[in-house]
Amino acid sequence: MLFGKIQIVNDLKEATTVMQALLDKYVAGYFSTPLASQHVARYQSSLGSKTCICKLTSTDITAKENMTLEDQLYYKGRNVVTDTSVD
Repeated sequence: MLFGKIQIVNDLKEATTVMQALLDKYVAGYFSTPLASQHVARYQSSLGSKTCICKLTSTDITAKENMTLEDQLYYKGRNVVTDTSVD
């Protein structure tokens, strides 16, 4: 749990940098090109909602540890092409 002050990131360059950092951390190498700022600016979900990037400045952090489910982790070599190809 994080507690603190949250702010919406309105700067497109900063929002794109944050989204790219998340992609690099959680699915490194999955996409063959860097995230384009136009994609962040124009993206809408299938329900019509837009992406909103928020910044949390934490004042208090509490946590507990959960077991990792190995079969649900991203693994090196997995990418968007193999996940979306039809056999």
